[in-house]
Amino acid sequence: MSLKVSSLSYNSQQNTPILKNISFQLDEGDFWVVLGNSGAGKTTLLQLLSGLLSASAGEILYAGKAVQRQHMGLVFQYPEEQFFQSTVDDDISYALRQQGLAAAEIKERVICALACVGLGYEEFKNRSPFELSAGEQRRLAIACVLVNQPHILLLDEPLAGLDAKSTKTVLKWIEQLNTEAKMAVILTTSTLEEVIHLGQKLLLLDRGKQLFCGETNQLLTKPQIITEVGLRLPMLLELGHKLKEMGYAVKQPFTGIDDATDQLSRILRGTK
Repeated sequence: MSLKVSSLSYNSQQNTPILKNISFQLDEGDFWVVLGNSGAGKTTLLQLLSGLLSASAGEILYAGKAVQRQHMGLVFQYPEEQFFQSTVDDDISYALRQQGLAAAEIKERVICALACVGLGYEEFKNRSPFELSAGEQRRLAIACVLVNQPHILLLDEPLAGLDAKSTKTVLKWIEQLNTEAKMAVILTTSTLEEVIHLGQKLLLLDRGKQLFCGETNQLLTKPQIITEVGLRLPMLLELGHKLKEMGYAVKQPFTGIDDATDQLSRILRGTK
């Protein structure tokens, strides 16, 4: 089933344009990265997709019908600030208890959601969410959304504020949700460095406007589009383009550290 966004626009209460004419299609199992600086409209887009905001113009269709809130699972930026229960089990099961589900079903869904982000139920159920590490808190926040069984996972700057180790761990479980659980993902970010290998498709926003929409590799062959809006290129991509400008036969873009190492080794051996 696909999510189709057509000519989506949103104005603030003061009628200031926040998003202007955004269009893209997410198919089953896709991983989209929404890239842009602060103020580009990334968070507003996710709030529109999740039903927290209503569009000023355009439409959002899921499987050909108006999108329903239960289809979307939105993980806010710094979601750990929204924990409010004394234990992991109470926090993750809160929404299910409010729905009046049977205790057995609640437990089964909680166990499954925690497992999807690498947190064992027996190990974590009685621990305080506020005493977990930053990476564990971020994964718990994702599990709190997964327990509602959404079709599409929306992640607003999920790596913000994390150290390198926590970033790697959180990314690992997000990637597994996409590749193994086949969950479609839309992830917003202001930097491509950590997520360049994840998103097959990319939407570049600048001050509410859509500058690029398509395959990630297509954008990476045109780095000026990224730099012109004040964003930094991933280190490997920047290195590859500089070498190409110097006349070396670099295949662009580097697809990862192994590809970069192979090409750089060849260059160091003296092959232009």
